[in-house]
Amino acid sequence: AGKPEEAVLCSFPASDASMKPCVFTFRPDVPLAAARFFGRVIGLIVASGVNINLPLAPWIWSALLGRKGAVSQLAAADESFARTLMTLCTHPITHDSNKWIEATGGLTFVRTIVVGNDVVNIDLVPNGSTIRVTEANRKQFVRAYARNSMHVVDGKSCEATMYAAREGLCDIIPPEILASLSPVDLERVVCGLPKIAVAAWKSATIYEPKITSAEEQRRVDWFWEAIESFTPSDQALVLHFWAAYTHLPHSGFEGLNFKVRFDEKLSTDHLPMAQTCFLTLRIPKYTSAEQCATRLLHAVRTGCTGFGFA
Repeated sequence: AGKPEEAVLCSFPASDASMKPCVFTFRPDVPLAAARFFGRVIGLIVASGVNINLPLAPWIWSALLGRKGAVSQLAAADESFARTLMTLCTHPITHDSNKWIEATGGLTFVRTIVVGNDVVNIDLVPNGSTIRVTEANRKQFVRAYARNSMHVVDGKSCEATMYAAREGLCDIIPPEILASLSPVDLERVVCGLPKIAVAAWKSATIYEPKITSAEEQRRVDWFWEAIESFTPSDQALVLHFWAAYTHLPHSGFEGLNFKVRFDEKLSTDHLPMAQTCFLTLRIPKYTSAEQCATRLLHAVRTGCTGFGFA
């Protein structure tokens, strides 16, 4: 059996690991030859057409394609980041969802981590501890924090490991072929599509406003009829669009709380919108089953990418 210190991967140290499916990232101290070999194994899996269960952190699939990670990818793996810093990225610093900042006494361009028994402060930019987070620079701070979280493990950078794994993958699969894939595409080629039990998904979903009329129940029925009519591939796109999940945890939908909000503020000309951090799907009050299915499918096929670093 292999020794833990010889492993290429380690569990991603999310702030609140119990809230999200466990995913793996690269160990920063792994020999680069081992990382390159890992990339070659991924390439052989792609070439052979077999599927394996490999729950890598979302940004690792990006790294294997030679691309930068996205803030939304970290939010998919780290519940605490999704609840706090992701809302700081998407809402003004004075918004009610960012009141938690007051309790901290204000933020600076620093990420605090625990390494062993020590608390370590990492400057996200030169002299980061002296730069306060403001309305003007809040998005820059969140991007820098996310980049550091995805690339630094136990206080050490794993960028060289990522690059070596990418080289190994390119030893097997030509870069020009990889260029045609998205990170989600690569994950699905390696791991296959998630197996989605629509009935369990429906049971894990609540609605806003609460269903109190036949008209509202009809919209709920249209929505789930659309989901059930989709192919497994399109159902997987809905899951990713709604929650940023590419695969479900081993417990399936148990313990997850999805939300559908039938939003009268959205015109029926609009497509559905997702707030992945809160597992919330905002849907206009469509007037027919066909309109609901068509617009939902268009939304998930065109809107399943997060925003990357500038």
